Amino acid sequence: MTARGKGAEAAVMKLAALYRWRFIHHLPARRRDGSYATLFQGMRGFPDLVLVHPSGRFLIREVKEGKGVVSADQRKWIDQLRNAGVDAGVWRWPEDEQLIRDELNTRRKREKEAA
Repeated sequence: MTARGKGAEAAVMKLAALYRWRFIHHLPARRRDGSYATLFQGMRGFPDLVLVHPSGRFLIREVKEGKGVVSADQRKWIDQLRNAGVDAGVWRWPEDEQLIRDELNTRRKREKEAA
């Protein structure tokens, strides 16, 4: 498991690993001119993290630090993923730390659903 990236993404990926999730996060590459770019094909704005748990849970999350703004392209992706039945959303670090822990802790989630 490698949890590299900005502070918020790295913190969330460390929690995901703690709770046994597999995940992917695409890191930007530095260009010769010093700027950064993330290589992809398709539409802009795909969320930061794709997470899958051995229990079968599947999440896609955009991770924002503090008051970071969700772009229009990111909002479209999240809305369309939700319309397709995918558990997609936004996590804000560190404000949502307890929510993130609760969503990643599959045992706690099952206990809440059973109650």
